[in-house]
This record gives sequence, C-alpha cells and structure tokens, in this order.
Amino acid sequence: MPPPPPVASQPPPAAHSFSFAGNLSRYSCADEGRLASARTTDGVQVTFDNQSPETVQIYWLDFDGSRVAYAPSLATGNAYSSNTYVNHLWLVANSNGRCLGIFTAGNTGGRITVY
Repeated sequence: MPPPPPVASQPPPAAHSFSFAGNLSRYSCADEGRLASARTTDGVQVTFDNQSPETVQIYWLDFDGSRVAYAPSLATGNAYSSNTYVNHLWLVANSNGRCLGIFTAGNTGGRITVY
C-alpha cells in the first residue's frame, strides 16, 4: 500500500519588522488588554507606511484599551497618517486581526514603517 499523501499545511505567518522615525515607543502584543491611551491634549501626527508583503490593519487603542479601526485595510506600498495625541496607543495587525506591534506617540509623533 502506498504511503498517504502529504497533508497540506499553512505557511507560517510572515515575520514583520518595524522602523521608526520620530519619537515613538513600541510595546509587545502581549501587553494588549493592559494598555490604554492616556487622556492628553498635545496633538501630534503619526504615519504608518506598509512596506510588508501583506495588507495590515491600523487600530487606535481607546481610553479603555479597546481597538478602534482607523485603517482597516492598508495595502502593501500605501501609507496612512492620523492626527493623534501624545501617549495615544496604536496597534498594527495583520489582515486576520493578529497583533503585530503596539506603538505610542511621543511629543513629536513620527513614522512607523512595517516590513
């Protein structure tokens, strides 16, 4: 009897890296649920530049730490800019909603490039 055919498997999720320009900090995805945006009034701008091979989603983490969709479908090669506030948190997720990174805007905002 011949051996059974190989079982098709899903490719592993793409590994992502990030680069930063400006005053930004990164948090682990494991911190989601424990982080929330601070109530501040100093405005800044953040830009997300998707240079990864897949569409990503951009969420603001509100004052309770819940995701609020801002760019639910940011395709490869596109960028999204948002006015925000110092110490507001932003989450980048893959197209399935899996967190890739959490970021906070510092006093000058900045640019996050996803690879």
